[in-house]
Amino acid sequence: MDTKIPASWWLSPMVENLDAEAKLAVLWLHTAHVTPCGWGSATLKRFIFETDCQPEALQRAYKALGDSVIVLPEGYWLRDFIRQQINDGERLLKNNWSKALFSELPKLPQLVRDAILSEYP
Repeated sequence: MDTKIPASWWLSPMVENLDAEAKLAVLWLHTAHVTPCGWGSATLKRFIFETDCQPEALQRAYKALGDSVIVLPEGYWLRDFIRQQINDGERLLKNNWSKALFSELPKLPQLVRDAILSEYP
């Protein structure tokens, strides 16, 4: 899956205020090993290998994302990912992406399933 990152992403205050490693970590969270519903499950070892960043950069990225990310021991969910990639409401339902979302839901932790269904009714 190719993730869309708009040029305006770099101008957001959250990104502007991060150091280089944390910016890379946030970008990595949005593009590497993430499913169409915004669930990522790559390990810390994989993060370090792919970015050559220190583990603390990933923690700074999670902190910067605040409430827009749910972090669990088995992975993370990016709350705005679906909206950023496709949109929501009718546009999401009319897109083939919704089929992938529905097929992924049973594989996700219950907390994430509930959050997705709440965020995208």
